[in-house]
Amino acid sequence: AIGGCIYLLVARRPRIESPALAPDRSAAGVPLRSRSQPALRSPLAWTLALFSFVYFSLENVVSGWAPIILQRAAGLPLALGAMTISGFWMVSTAARFGAAWRGRHVASRLMLWASVAGCLLGRTLLAVSAAAESSRLGVAAIVLLGAAIGPMLPAILSVVRASFPHNAESVTGLAISAGSIGAMFVPWAFGASIFRLGPLAACLLLLALPLVLAGLLFRVDRKIRDHASPT
Repeated sequence: AIGGCIYLLVARRPRIESPALAPDRSAAGVPLRSRSQPALRSPLAWTLALFSFVYFSLENVVSGWAPIILQRAAGLPLALGAMTISGFWMVSTAARFGAAWRGRHVASRLMLWASVAGCLLGRTLLAVSAAAESSRLGVAAIVLLGAAIGPMLPAILSVVRASFPHNAESVTGLAISAGSIGAMFVPWAFGASIFRLGPLAACLLLLALPLVLAGLLFRVDRKIRDHASPT
């Protein structure tokens, strides 16, 4: 998080460009500094930052607490739970590479909607596995969540780059910093809920995260349309 904040501060500094590029900026009728100022004041940039906050929170909750959930709710040994998390990261990494390649042909927001739907399904399956005390359903839920969560990061970065072509560094720094803050605090709160409320109640509470992602993504779509429309 500290590194992300430093990157954000550095990215906000005006770029030093060669004089050869200055005529192009002047010819466009947009001063260099005016391009770098409004980005971090844009509602779209902050909506993307909130989306990253929830996404990073979700990813770290799953990767950090899934073995405990599977042990307490379904009786799966911690060693097998750790192996399940290895499978989560393997599937997530493969999905991330696939999304980066497929992104040449599929719209990034469409990939985000598919990922959010997969996260909602995976979270629901995880809650069902806790209620039914089924380790097989739990493992299937973790693998599904890995496939759904993986494409989110390249898709978010693609949306940032497309929405802020002249300020991608600043908005990327904002999004990564917000995500790092979520990764620090939300898993801690979720762990406390497991031990205070039990794994089933914690899984039911965690269903809120994909729903929040869906609401934020709907808002991102609307803000992108407003951002692109002429004023």
